[in-house]
Amino acid sequence: MGLERSVYLASLFGDHGERYPTPSYIFAESPDGRHNSLKRNYREVETAGPLSQKTGVDVDASYNTETVKELISHLATLLKHGELCGKVVVIVWKHSSIARLARKLGCGHDQGCPDEYRGKTFDQIWQLRFVYDFRVGPDVEYHHHKTPKLWQVFGYVQQENFDPLEFSNRQRVS
Repeated sequence: MGLERSVYLASLFGDHGERYPTPSYIFAESPDGRHNSLKRNYREVETAGPLSQKTGVDVDASYNTETVKELISHLATLLKHGELCGKVVVIVWKHSSIARLARKLGCGHDQGCPDEYRGKTFDQIWQLRFVYDFRVGPDVEYHHHKTPKLWQVFGYVQQENFDPLEFSNRQRVS
């Protein structure tokens, strides 16, 4: 089922009429860095694999739950330098940690991101959109102790209702 789901995920991205454009970056949680140092889980990297193969975009699996602050910092730097303008970033992460990751990226309940990713739900795509607020300009009153918020974050969760049999039939996979 996981393999089918990863192929399905890859089918959603591309520049030939797919739902989402080809990503410029793909991040997957590293197999190491979990709470149990003896346990390595390749599920996230394996989930991102078919998308990487389809698009030719390498999977960056250098971040994990222990180094998530570095991932956030890296993404913030890319945003700050304009390297993500009009770009798509795919992050494949441990599903129970997705809500925390979204909050660290600035998307909480008020911005459209759920407070948690419940139970054994593996059938959602979380879309976060970062929009530069052009209204902040010379006529905005600045306070020396407060930096104006230039980026707005909006979240949306898409329930996929993935049906592996129906998908296999459509792909003509047996």
